Amino acid sequence: VVFVTDGPDVPIISPSNTYFRSRTNLSLSCHSAALPPALYSWFVNGELVSSSQELFIPNITTNNSGSYTCFVYNSVTGLNKTTVKNNITALGTAKTKTTKKPPKQVTFNVFVVFDQSQIQESKEAFNMIDQNRDGFIHKEELLDMLASMRNNPMMNIWMP
Repeated sequence: VVFVTDGPDVPIISPSNTYFRSRTNLSLSCHSAALPPALYSWFVNGELVSSSQELFIPNITTNNSGSYTCFVYNSVTGLNKTTVKNNITALGTAKTKTTKKPPKQVTFNVFVVFDQSQIQESKEAFNMIDQNRDGFIHKEELLDMLASMRNNPMMNIWMP
């Protein structure tokens, strides 16, 4: 019986790009030909972070930028190799601040001359809208209400 041992070869880190978006997942893999299969370790900025062929870091930030090293070791030959991927950069995303503009407040000066019989009816209409809208009336509602009043021959409405 003959046992063949070999390697490990210099490891290859995939993917080859070094720029990754913040708030995405970082997934790197390392491959090295070796007999028996090599044991893998990952170091980030000199600190051991994983003992597997794949490195997965979820939701990366700019704090995950730095030097990534794949270390491979053949336990039979006692040999090891490393590949360093310097300057892996997690690109920050620009924050855009959106501000809600307060609604424009428009003042209408409306002068209405009521017939005595319609004063109470008109007061109730204005009070109902006022209570439902916390004191604000949408322009369309006001215009609709004024249009219906304007069509009433008993009312004279003047809007400057």
